[in-house]
Amino acid sequence: GWTLACEISFYLVFCFALFSPARYRLFCICVGLMILQLGVPQFGSEFTFYAEKGAYEFLYGIIVGVLYEKKWLSKISFRYALIIFAVAIAVIATKDNLPPNGWLHTGNYIFIIGIPSSLIVAAALSQEASIPNIGPLMHLGNWSYATYLSHVIVLSIAYKASQFWEIRSSVTIFSACIVILVCSYLSYAFVERKASLYLKAGLGLQHE
Repeated sequence: GWTLACEISFYLVFCFALFSPARYRLFCICVGLMILQLGVPQFGSEFTFYAEKGAYEFLYGIIVGVLYEKKWLSKISFRYALIIFAVAIAVIATKDNLPPNGWLHTGNYIFIIGIPSSLIVAAALSQEASIPNIGPLMHLGNWSYATYLSHVIVLSIAYKASQFWEIRSSVTIFSACIVILVCSYLSYAFVERKASLYLKAGLGLQHE
């Protein structure tokens, strides 16, 4: 859908920004997002989804990443992290109670979904030092983007197969989850990670 198209276009902007000096990368990403928002939709109605303000949520994620790298998030105590988390959840919970034609429902939902979601991630990252490293969960985190890309396709095929062969729903769901995990691992191990290592080597960046 349009969300995946916006996501891929953002990654293109981010990729080109990597070739700029480090101090200007965030600025270049902001400019690239503005071009997506204001310029690309001018090419026709089929490009209007690029004007969706949800694209700015990628920028929120980068800001959280910058704060994380600078170790600023680690200064947040557990008490304040819990408060931030609770307030963000409360704001998101009000979404369904807003007037249908209100300002927040007319393309400005990033303020009631995007920003609170970013705060939830920031609150969780601030407590990273107190969270034990659980191997399987770390792998799932590494594979998460591949999971996001593959799950819709796998579930669609699984649903059609269950209808055709009259397979029980529990068996279908379990089998689909296994296939999604396998696809996620293969995509991460042989596509994403290798591409990441190649780009980091080309840019002279260290990799884990």
